[in-house]
Amino acid sequence: MHKVTLWFTIGIITTAGIGAAAAPTQIKNAATHTFRDSPVGRLIQGQVGRMLTLRSELNLTDQQRTLIRQIITNHKPELASLAKQIVEQKRAIREAVIKPDNQEADIHKAAENLAKTITQTAVLAGQIRAEVFAVLTVKQRQLIESSITDRHQAVDRWLDEIAQ
Repeated sequence: MHKVTLWFTIGIITTAGIGAAAAPTQIKNAATHTFRDSPVGRLIQGQVGRMLTLRSELNLTDQQRTLIRQIITNHKPELASLAKQIVEQKRAIREAVIKPDNQEADIHKAAENLAKTITQTAVLAGQIRAEVFAVLTVKQRQLIESSITDRHQAVDRWLDEIAQ
């Protein structure tokens, strides 16, 4: 479950970052506007709600929780290292973009480095997913897949909403 929470958190942070640029265009009355009323606020609330619902519907046994916790613990050093690299490489891109004499080649190189690390992270996530899914029942796997589909559809609806 920690893996799911970690990836969910990363997804929400990324979504919030993308939405931050779009949210101000939706504000009709800044005096009464709250973040939760914005498209990104509603998206985040919906995603958190979906995760909480999924968590309760999975009905993990104590043994499953223990096994999943062990899987995550086993991969924690790799996950931490990759997360640190991603943060550093995102900063490198930002620095390449904002420096006064920004060079396109520097920006491309920084972006390529980040892309490689994201690829490594995706491969590791796939390995972890396979290990976790081996612990779950068929019904639990189906619930997770259904939840992922629901989350993707919610993001698609959100993207349509902010494009208007």
